[in-house]
Amino acid sequence: MQAIRLLEEDGINTPDGHVIVPAGLLKATTVNRYLKKWGYDRDTLLRQPPAVRFQAEYSNQCWHFDLSPSDLKHVKSPAWIEPGRGHPLLMLYSVVDDRSGVSYHHLVRIQRHSRYSLLLTPTHFKN
Repeated sequence: MQAIRLLEEDGINTPDGHVIVPAGLLKATTVNRYLKKWGYDRDTLLRQPPAVRFQAEYSNQCWHFDLSPSDLKHVKSPAWIEPGRGHPLLMLYSVVDDRSGVSYHHLVRIQRHSRYSLLLTPTHFKN
């Protein structure tokens, strides 16, 4: 059994130091029973993980972007609507740095500028 061979030949680092198990001390049936009890049976160890989570090692290495329609789109007649340019759509842009968790949120007005383009305008609200 490979687990016993590794413990006998290479040993294992423990909080009490490096331990090498004397040859012949461990029995395969006992080791298998404990490994299975602790969830280290062959089927479990060979199973692929369901997902691998990525976490950036450094800030600014990975940013997450989320664009969501704003709830403010339901306002009946906002003062900033420009006639003749179509109905505007408010989007909430959220950007989060994966490592530090720093987040930035911005409300952007998207309104048709011409037949083939959109105008993105930062929208600021005053109290």
